[in-house]
Amino acid sequence: MLKALCGALERGGGEYLLCGVTGSGKTEVYLRLIEYAITLEKRAIMLVPEISLTAQTISRFSSRFGERVAVLHSGLSLGERFDQWEKIRSGGADVVIGARSAIFAPVENLGVIIIDEQHEDTYKSEMSPRYDAREVASFRGGHEGAVVVGASATPRVSDYFKAENILTMTKRYNENLLPNVEIADMRAELSSGNNTIFSRKLGLALRENIERREQSILFVNRRGHSSFLSCRGCGYVFDCPNCSITLKYHRQPDKLLCHYCGYMESSPRSCPECGSTYIKFIGIGTQRAEEEIKRFFPNAGVIRMDADTTAGKSSHQRILERFDSEHIDILLGTQMVTKGLDFPNVSLVGVLSADMMLNMDEYNAAEQAFSQLTQVCGRAGRGDRRGRAIIQTYEPLHKSLKFAKEHDYSAFYESEIKIRKELLYPPFCDIIILIISGSDSDAARERAFEIRDEIAGKNQAGILNIMNPLACHVFKINNYYRYQIVIKSKGDLSVMLREVCDEHYKKKRETYLSVQYV
Repeated sequence: MLKALCGALERGGGEYLLCGVTGSGKTEVYLRLIEYAITLEKRAIMLVPEISLTAQTISRFSSRFGERVAVLHSGLSLGERFDQWEKIRSGGADVVIGARSAIFAPVENLGVIIIDEQHEDTYKSEMSPRYDAREVASFRGGHEGAVVVGASATPRVSDYFKAENILTMTKRYNENLLPNVEIADMRAELSSGNNTIFSRKLGLALRENIERREQSILFVNRRGHSSFLSCRGCGYVFDCPNCSITLKYHRQPDKLLCHYCGYMESSPRSCPECGSTYIKFIGIGTQRAEEEIKRFFPNAGVIRMDADTTAGKSSHQRILERFDSEHIDILLGTQMVTKGLDFPNVSLVGVLSADMMLNMDEYNAAEQAFSQLTQVCGRAGRGDRRGRAIIQTYEPLHKSLKFAKEHDYSAFYESEIKIRKELLYPPFCDIIILIISGSDSDAARERAFEIRDEIAGKNQAGILNIMNPLACHVFKINNYYRYQIVIKSKGDLSVMLREVCDEHYKKKRETYLSVQYV
C-alpha cells in the first residue's frame, strides 16, 4: 500500500481512496508517506474534518516533524493565522494541518494532500465562498502533480463507485477485534416500564465501565436540553418568530434558543395560547443527557462536548486533554465525538438515540446513518481489550444498523448502490439544488417559478428532470423565505447555471439565488 503511494509520488501524482476500518493505522500511513515526500523535497497538506481533531493530529505530526508543522483553521486569531500563513509561504513548514480552508494554503513543491475522514460533509462550505475542499484538492493535486489520498472507514458511496485506485486496510493495527456492537430495542424498554434515557443494557455497561475505571463515550445527535417545548393542554409548540423551526430549550442559561438565527427568549412558565402551566420538554439534547448521567451515576465524572461548550478559543483541545489527563469517566457529545478520536482507555461507546439519523429526508440518509454509527462505534477498543458499543433505537431492523453492527462497509455499499441505480440517484446522476430566498414569500416563490421556466426553456442537454419549486425543509431562516428547485442531470450544467445566476443578479431582484451540488 505504502509502496503504491510512494511510487505515485515519484511518478508525479495520482488520486487514491484509502478504505481502512477504524483503528487500522491510517494515520501511520499518512506519516510515512509524508516522510518520504520530504526526502524528495516536497511538502504536504493534511485536512481534518473538525477543529476538534487538530489537537491530536498536531501532537502526532509534531512528534514526527518537529517545528516544521503549520496549522490553519477558523479557531485561530487573525494574528495567529497571519503568522502561520507567513510560515507556510516562506517555506518554514513541511506539513500544513487544518480544516477545509487549509487546502488553499500557499504551499510550494506540494507533493501530498491527505483528506482524513473524507466522507464528512464538513469539507463542504455552505456559506460564501461555497466550495468542496475535496474537489479543490483533486484539482490542485492534478495541477501540481501531488498524490491525493482520501481516507475513511466509510467512504462516500459515490466516491467509492468512481474511484480508480482503492487501497484497503481490513484489520486494526494492534490486531484487536473491532468493537462488539449491540442494538438496544427501546420499544421493549418502554413496554417494560423503563422511561429513562438509558436502556438497561447501556445503563449496566456504563456502571461496569465506571467501576473498572475504563472510559466511555456517549453520542447524542442534538445539543441543548430538549428538542422543543410543547403545551400539554392545547398542543402549542414554541417556534422561532424569525425561522420556521421550533426553539430548543437550553438549561444553561434557562432560555429558548434558535440554532439558525440566534433568537433567544426566556423559558416560559405558562402557555401563551391557553395559559396552562403544563409545559413539557420533548426529546433529548446533550444538556439533558448530562443531567441524567449525573442523576444515575452521581460518582462518575462527565464532560460535555458540543457547540455550547466549545465556543471559546482552544476549547476543543482543553476538553479532550481533560478527558484524557484527568481520566474522566464519560465524554458526552454531539457529532464532534464520533470521528477521529483515539483514546486507548475508551472501551464503551453508547448511542443514546439513533432514530433521528435513520429518518432524515435526504436520498443519502442511510449512508449518513451507517457512516456516523460505524465511526462512533469505532472509538471503542483501541487499547489492549476489545471494545463494546450499544446503539439505542426504536427501529432495530433498519439496514444501516444491521451493517454498522457487522462493520461491513462492502455489504452496505452493494445494497445501497443497487437502490441508487434503480432510483437514479448519485453516482448515476448529479443532483443540483437552486435555493431562492427573499424577505417576501410571494416574490421568492414567483422568482423561483421564473427561474424554473428559464432553465426549462434553455432545453439544456443532460437535464434528466427539473422539478417545480417547493418550500425548503426549513422554509424561513432569519425572516427570509426559501424555495428550492431540484435538478437531476447527467451533463455539465456549470455554464448554464452561471448564466442563470448572472441573469438573476443583473435584474437586481430583491431575492437571492444560490446553487448547491449535492
